[in-house]
Amino acid sequence: MLRYILVLLTVVISGFATAQPNVTIRGKITNPLSRSVTFSLTRGELEYKSEETILVLDKNNAFSFTTRVDPIARLGFRHGPDSLGASFDIWILEPGDDVTMTADAHNFYPTLTFTGRNADKFNYYVADYLESDIKRKWGEQVNANSALPLASQYAYLDTIERVKLSILEQYRPKLSPLFYTIWQADTKAMINMNRFAPFYKAMGRGDKLSLYDLTPEQRSFLYRMPAQNDTTFLSDYYLSYLQRLAHFLYMDVKQMAGLPFRPQTERHLFNKSFFTGKFAERAAALTTYEAVAYVGLNDESKQIYTEFLRDYPNSRYTAELKKKYSEKEAVAKFLAPGKPAIPFTLLTADGKKASLSDFRGKVVHLDFWAHWCGPCIAEMKPSKKIKEHFKDNPNVVFLYLSIDEEKDKAKWLAAIQKHDITGTHLWANKGFNDPIARQYDINGIPTYFVIDKQGNFHTMDPPRPSQGEGKPLIELLEKAVSEK
Repeated sequence: MLRYILVLLTVVISGFATAQPNVTIRGKITNPLSRSVTFSLTRGELEYKSEETILVLDKNNAFSFTTRVDPIARLGFRHGPDSLGASFDIWILEPGDDVTMTADAHNFYPTLTFTGRNADKFNYYVADYLESDIKRKWGEQVNANSALPLASQYAYLDTIERVKLSILEQYRPKLSPLFYTIWQADTKAMINMNRFAPFYKAMGRGDKLSLYDLTPEQRSFLYRMPAQNDTTFLSDYYLSYLQRLAHFLYMDVKQMAGLPFRPQTERHLFNKSFFTGKFAERAAALTTYEAVAYVGLNDESKQIYTEFLRDYPNSRYTAELKKKYSEKEAVAKFLAPGKPAIPFTLLTADGKKASLSDFRGKVVHLDFWAHWCGPCIAEMKPSKKIKEHFKDNPNVVFLYLSIDEEKDKAKWLAAIQKHDITGTHLWANKGFNDPIARQYDINGIPTYFVIDKQGNFHTMDPPRPSQGEGKPLIELLEKAVSEK
């Protein structure tokens, strides 16, 4: 699931400084597109926290940004309209960075240069972007390749991996070991996560594709990844890659053994055998955080939480986990089986209004989703089997509540048609900040609820449509229908 981001917005004039800064970025924009620049910092290892600082350019079109990082943070920069490309994102800041940046806003990347302490790192980013993104447009090419056979997709990823790592190696002598190690892991992970796209696509079709279906050459990327160590564990992308890999390995093991998928606690145990060292601690903390934050306080998440505190009594993540657990205890007073489902009235796909109370007397399967959510879309085909089972039962309603934002209305409606998502469609058009999303504590999607005939929560986090070929969800809905 997607982790939510807390945003702090600070409007300041050029020259503002935080307490005890250890990073400075000065700059001058030629031919500015507006009178300000925006810096964003993303920090954290469990819940990402994003801070935005808007700096007003002085009379010389200059600015100065200072901050403090420990051990690293991810930097973003924006100037002018996004469509003009005067921006960069996810660049790594480390203590001691002190650079001067210059650029022509009308020709941003070709003129973007850095001087000063650790400037080579920033100039590396520019060189990589010019080659990989502007010249080769590698992200667009990966998307275009999705219609090609798997072998062709993998061949292109092999090529772009060689290109990007070659540029990194050219700059390596001038880079800090900390940055090189983290960014190499980031780079390999960002590229190789695309190798899982055919697996998600197969899942969306209801097909099965295993890592063991790959040829030895196609599987070779698995053995080219960095080691799990006390530095690479800081790579957010590498951790995400390894989590996805562990997920597919878990599914392969279960399928080969002919066993059903088990609850989250079993997958948690599988992950514990997959990760090592600080990676194991961070992965366990993240699994615990996500179980508590996104699933809620059920028996499984409570067990995972208790095990983490036992396994890592002095963990750097304990305080954050305890805080989230306390928050969820407060939420559980309202979002729990037997409690009244929170009422809402929203627009339908055809522009009419509908309320949750309209379905009183029926069992409601409530699905929070969005057009951009891959895992959400992957569940739509398996859900057809569920709906087919209940097609003659008027007491079961499939209610899809989109959190697509206002600007994405057309994409939401197009996704309904493209993926043939039958059911009742409602729209909470302010994303994760929509009042309904917040009241239902939606921090990631897809998120599901089952609401009983009396309008009370029946099940929090019911089985997904794809689990056990749909049988667990069918059995749960039948049980809810049979209850008075």
